[in-house]
Amino acid sequence: MPACTPDVRKTPRTNAVLAGMGLAFGLTIACAWFSQADSRSDIASGPQMAAAAKAFVRSLDETQKAAAVMAFDSPERTRWHFVPLQDKDRNPTRKGLRLEKMTDAQRDLALALLKTGTSERGFAEARQIMSLEAVLDEMEKTKVNVRNPLWYFVSVFGEPGDENGWGWRFEGHHITLNVSLKGNQIVSATPSVFCSNPAVIKSGKKVGMATLPGTLSKAEALVQSLNAEQKREARVGSLMAEVDQANAKAPGQPDEGVRWTNLDDSQKKLLHQVLREYTGRMPADVEAATWRRVSDSQDETLRFAYAVEEDKPGRPMTYRVSGKGLLVQFLNVQGDAEGHPANHFHTALRRPSGDFAPAP
Repeated sequence: MPACTPDVRKTPRTNAVLAGMGLAFGLTIACAWFSQADSRSDIASGPQMAAAAKAFVRSLDETQKAAAVMAFDSPERTRWHFVPLQDKDRNPTRKGLRLEKMTDAQRDLALALLKTGTSERGFAEARQIMSLEAVLDEMEKTKVNVRNPLWYFVSVFGEPGDENGWGWRFEGHHITLNVSLKGNQIVSATPSVFCSNPAVIKSGKKVGMATLPGTLSKAEALVQSLNAEQKREARVGSLMAEVDQANAKAPGQPDEGVRWTNLDDSQKKLLHQVLREYTGRMPADVEAATWRRVSDSQDETLRFAYAVEEDKPGRPMTYRVSGKGLLVQFLNVQGDAEGHPANHFHTALRRPSGDFAPAP
C-alpha cells in the first residue's frame, strides 16, 4: 500500500475537494438541536440508506469493492475504532475504502450515505471533526500519526436492502457511525462516537472555534443545578473508564448515579438537553425511536453520574447517562495537541445489548 501524502492541504485539487465536502477550516457549528426540524425527516431513513449504499457500491471498481464491501457476518463489522489506525510506515490499517482513494463523484456518494445516518447538525459536526485533522497536522510537532481529513473510511456489510441483514459504517479518527438494518428497517444505529481534539482551539487563525461544546456545557449546567444530597448520589469517586472501542457489546448499566425520580422538573429538562446533544446527531426518525427507549427508562433505572477532578488543570470531567437500552459516555480527560489540559472530548452513544443488533 503506498504511503499517504503527509499534507493533503497543500494542493489546489485537495483544497477544492475539501471545500466541496464542506470541510472549510473556518466552519463554526451552531449547537442548535435540529432533530425535529431535519429537512429530510419526511422520508424514512432506512430506504434512504439502502438507496445511498447501493449507489455508492455501484460506483466502485473491483479493487475498490474489495476494500469497501464485506460480508454481513464478517468479524470486521463489529470491530470499531475511533483512534488513529496505522502501521509503522504510517500506512492506514483501518478497513474500508477511504475518501482519499475515491473519485470526486464517489466521494460525493460516500458523504451522501453519511448524510442518511445523521441529522443536519450531526452531519455538520462530523464535517467539523474531519476538518480538525488539518488543525492537528499544524499543531503536532512529532508527526507520529498521519493527520489527513481524507482518511475516513466507508464500509458496506452485506447487500444493501437484504432482508436478512446488512449494514454500513463511516469511520476514521474521532468518528465511528455504525448502522445495522434488515431490509429497509434500521435495527441499530450504535455505537455512535463523535470526538474533538482540540475541543476548543486555543491559538492560531481559528482560535475560539469549538467542536461539540454542548456535550460539556449542558452537563455542567445539570451538575450545577444539583443540591448537596443529589451530588452525593451523582458523583463517583474517580474518573470513568474510556469508551471500550472494538467491543461489540456495550457495558451493562451500573448502579451509580442520581436517579431520574430524584430530579426536579427543571433538572429533568436539563438531563434531556444533555441527551439531545447525542440523539440530535441522528435522523429524526432514528432519534424518535431512541427517545421511545428514553421514555421507557424515565424511572429509577435512568441515572446520571459524573466525576470531576476540580484540583487538576482544566478540571478533567467524565459523565455517564444510563438507562434501559441507553448509554451515554463522555470523557474530557486528555490534553489537546498543544498541551492544554482537558481539552479533548470523547462522546459516545451506545445501546446495551443492542449495538449492531444480533446477526440473523
